[in-house]
Amino acid sequence: WSWEYEPAEPRKHQGTGIAKPWHKAMRLPGSDDLKRLATLFASIDWWTLLPDQELLAQQPAGKDSMKHVAAARSESGDLAVLYLPHGGRIRLQKERDNTDANASWYNPRNGESKAAEPGKKGVFSAPHSKDWVLLIN
Repeated sequence: WSWEYEPAEPRKHQGTGIAKPWHKAMRLPGSDDLKRLATLFASIDWWTLLPDQELLAQQPAGKDSMKHVAAARSESGDLAVLYLPHGGRIRLQKERDNTDANASWYNPRNGESKAAEPGKKGVFSAPHSKDWVLLIN
């Protein structure tokens, strides 16, 4: 991320440690993560998304910022994207609970998707406690 040619502390980021040269860093596992992120966003109209925390009936993370669920929806309201950094359960606001919607869980660790079925009262439960993206169309 620092674009260094040799191992060095990134410019204007003192205290972050020594970064690998860019040509070695691009082979780290994080580059595969970015490829999957690009593939996910290429599959949706990402430019129409706006932050919308009101999709959630409540923030399941409470005050724990490391578990904060981020939510966005398209301007038209026909697409919602929610990121769950530690899996768990989320409940959508009643007016956002559309049982006709097509929902899927996207696994950012391997790029696979699987159907997501809402439980009672618009509750979605992530497959496990790793991070997941919930897409609702």
